[in-house]
Amino acid sequence: MFGMGAGELILILVLVLLIFGPKKLPDLAKGIGKALREFRRASSDLQSQMTLDNDLGDAVREVQAAASGMPSPKELETARRSREAATDAAASAEKPAAASTEKPAGASTEKPVGAAEPATTAPTAATEAATSPAAETPPKSTRDP
Repeated sequence: MFGMGAGELILILVLVLLIFGPKKLPDLAKGIGKALREFRRASSDLQSQMTLDNDLGDAVREVQAAASGMPSPKELETARRSREAATDAAASAEKPAAASTEKPAGASTEKPVGAAEPATTAPTAATEAATSPAAETPPKSTRDP
């Protein structure tokens, strides 16, 4: 107990007996017992209060989420877990395919200097006419007022 042997405990008990005397020792033990009981009761009350506060806090957060239209904490946790499970499943499915397409250790994935980018097709006149602001405005009426 606390790294003390039987000899140290006996020495401490003898010192306590000499300091407080044989008449005060039972009262001292009663006081220590009461203090320990009160401490245990207070710690169990505190633990039950913390559990109750946590449960009520979850309920309050759910009500606030429902009132604001936001997802509740439980819904967010469920979505996070399903997203993690889907990511893990996708990662495990890709591992065998990635292992077969791996490049040799010396291969580089960067383009060589001076490599040309592939040419993109220029927009056609019909595409430009369809997206121009002039095509979006309706024609003016030819009637004179």
